[in-house]
Amino acid sequence: MKEGVRNILNKINGNDLLRVSSKNAVQLIVQMLAGLIKIKIISVWLGPAGMTLMSQFSSFVQLGGNISGAGISNGITKLATQNNSGVRLNLLIATSLQITFVASVLFGTILLFCSEYFSNLLLHSKQYSYLFKYSGLFLFFSAVTTLTLSLLQGLKRYSAFFKVKLFIVFSSLLLIVPAAYFYGIDGALWSTLIGFVFTGVFSFFVLDLSLIKPRFSRFVSKKFIGFSTMMVVALIVAPTVQIIVRNVIISYSSLEEAGLWDGVRRVSGNYTSIVVATLSLYLLPKFSEKLSFKELVREIFNSYKIVIPCVAIASTLIYVFRIFIIRILFSEQFFEMESLFIYQCIGDVFKIAAWFFAVVLMMQEKVKAYVFSEVFMGVIIVGLANYIMPRFGISGSTLIYFISNVVYLILMGILFVLNMRHSK
Repeated sequence: MKEGVRNILNKINGNDLLRVSSKNAVQLIVQMLAGLIKIKIISVWLGPAGMTLMSQFSSFVQLGGNISGAGISNGITKLATQNNSGVRLNLLIATSLQITFVASVLFGTILLFCSEYFSNLLLHSKQYSYLFKYSGLFLFFSAVTTLTLSLLQGLKRYSAFFKVKLFIVFSSLLLIVPAAYFYGIDGALWSTLIGFVFTGVFSFFVLDLSLIKPRFSRFVSKKFIGFSTMMVVALIVAPTVQIIVRNVIISYSSLEEAGLWDGVRRVSGNYTSIVVATLSLYLLPKFSEKLSFKELVREIFNSYKIVIPCVAIASTLIYVFRIFIIRILFSEQFFEMESLFIYQCIGDVFKIAAWFFAVVLMMQEKVKAYVFSEVFMGVIIVGLANYIMPRFGISGSTLIYFISNVVYLILMGILFVLNMRHSK
């Protein structure tokens, strides 16, 4: 028995991906439990319609936070990997903060004057325009948090990284409980923005800004251009596509049925986001290095052997126990979502498989290939939504997800080979 445990521990210590993942285990468990609790709170207290509005606003917040951060997060990770001390690191942090501040001010100004438009477009009512009007003030703190996490990831300061992630999880949960209970959907929406202030301030302390001199580096800013282009495109396309698809589902079904689709997505997203976050800790710095095509293939293949079976097992278990999951996490209003799980669960496996190729293209700065893939898939997903929804109704909502991820895996595999086979 002891020998078996010792062999498992030796195997974990001998595999960098497993070693980093094991250190992250506590944070992953806490994050998953917090995510499940939030799903339960939203489903019971706000219902399917409330879940749809929360998801729409979350997509907007994700988009806004990424625009406010100028899309430089992966660039920060790569440059921090290569410049991890002294003057260069100070220049990286100072330049990143200044870029983030300027981008936040510009986006906040747009929101200030276009709040009614965004409220109508996303939440189908002018009554939430005040929320969008003040969002710009909060999104800067979201961008600072993302900057901090990217920096810690590149520096491989995993302990500090986990502290920030755990703070995000706890503060988000502690805010949404009283906000949703006492103030309903308005409180839940506001809790999302207020949480950014807490995590942003905490991130300032982690960064220890007293050691950073306020200087701007043109060299560093130029290095961000490729990453910013890729990230801005990706992080604008993804939430925008989700918003469009959700509106298509609402138009061909209803706000309540769109909530069923969002419920399935939240279960799926809760564990796939944890998988991606765990892999990113090890693979983003790894793929930032100058690796040959054979080395990249070997790294992906070795990761596949561990990750894909785990994701496949997790997806299968979620499908098998879907009734139990609905009863535990949701209210009786969500029982009809049972039929939506099959394609979502299969699609998750293809999504994670494609993620490896996408990350390589991004971290190796294959800008044209990456941007093409994001825009192309955005068009495909919107096209599928408009073709499938009128024919299958809400039952076709997760079919869109499955088909698009199969296409995405094939596309990313082709682009990986075409762009990386001559790497040295």
